[in-house]
Amino acid sequence: MDFEAIEDQDGVRCSWNVLPNTRIEATRSVVPVAALYTPLKERPDQPPIRYEPVMCKAPCRAVLNPYCQIDVRGKLWICPFCLQRNQFPPHYKDISAHNLPPEL
Repeated sequence: MDFEAIEDQDGVRCSWNVLPNTRIEATRSVVPVAALYTPLKERPDQPPIRYEPVMCKAPCRAVLNPYCQIDVRGKLWICPFCLQRNQFPPHYKDISAHNLPPEL
């Protein structure tokens, strides 16, 4: 396996390619199990979004993401953290099940 190619594709680097299966293996391992994630890695298949993120109401302020529940009929989304219902901004007026914004 070419781990550098996988890291370049996903933006994730793990300290191990195989995790310990048993508690004994875990206690014998010298290198701690860890992952380095690069959330701002530029990807050619997904260009950056050039507008401000859609955020949940205060005090949560979470950002619209693929884990949010979407109601295309009511033009609203449910925050996965605080479960508040939030209206989509006016520039999302054409949202549908087949026409989702890039952040979803």
